Amino acid sequence: MAEGITGWRLHVGVIFPTPVPPRAVLEFYEAVPEGVDMTTVSLTIQQLSDNDMDEAIKGMERAAKQLANFDVDVIYQSGVPPVVRRGLGFGDELADRLSQASGLPAITDMSSVIDAMRTANLKTLAMATPFEQFINDRLVQYLAAEKIEITNNTALGIKRNVEIRRLPIPVEYTVARKTYLESAKKPDGIYIPCGGWGSIRNIELLETDLDTTVVTWMNAMIWSSMRRGKVAGAITRFRQIAGVALRRRRQLCPQWFGNDGHGGTDEEPFCDDSGDDGCVSGGILGPAGSGDVTARACHDRRRDRCRAIRPTGSNISATPPPASRD
Repeated sequence: MAEGITGWRLHVGVIFPTPVPPRAVLEFYEAVPEGVDMTTVSLTIQQLSDNDMDEAIKGMERAAKQLANFDVDVIYQSGVPPVVRRGLGFGDELADRLSQASGLPAITDMSSVIDAMRTANLKTLAMATPFEQFINDRLVQYLAAEKIEITNNTALGIKRNVEIRRLPIPVEYTVARKTYLESAKKPDGIYIPCGGWGSIRNIELLETDLDTTVVTWMNAMIWSSMRRGKVAGAITRFRQIAGVALRRRRQLCPQWFGNDGHGGTDEEPFCDDSGDDGCVSGGILGPAGSGDVTARACHDRRRDRCRAIRPTGSNISATPPPASRD
């Protein structure tokens, strides 16, 4: 564990496929607990072509070595297109290669997303991306091999990363919402890859409006890095940031305490009036199965203590999120 000012609880080394989107850095620090930091290295993907993705893969081990020199605790590879380009199982293979190169634990975007989906028992999802359709098709095939079904998917067809970043923030919300609602059967959740568009604030809006669970590259990254780094603590402002873990008995919220993720009982969620941080303080997690009935009962009994409990057993903000400063 790093002992300096940077990352004194957890220091995440993130390999970004392109120069780091400033909004992603801002929202990371708005969400994580005190003492959690990240240092980044950027690769060379300018457009989502197979040639650019292959070149990026070649540079990932070198990037992992570079991050290891900055006293990071864990390596996180961000970006799913290069992984699915190589096919099933490459996420785990790449994690092994990055770990060997850096001498540190390593997580890939694709592997963390799949782990999050399994933890939340999400077997069917709607998927919205800014990518070209061929990348979506690869994602659908990769997830299908992991027994996760994409019931409907939308690809905006954008190739150049700079064009993805020019998309207005609400586009992510509207595309994801439409894709979810137009699914032939109601999915268990929504999957939104790519850090170049949208905002983490869209997670809460989608989960509230559609009463579902949303997995994105950002909440999967924070959740999996904190879990791997054994760091407890509330994830502030964004109540749903660990929402990928809210539907099973052993919800792997970053603190990973107790059978219900909070040290509470399996029979009813744990509510606390010590705060409204959404995880340890003022957090609530339902029991196995999703906690629908129990969460409502908890809300009825402890209305003054529990903050805006959703039927899925998650905690949402009583006030709308602030507007993006990006």
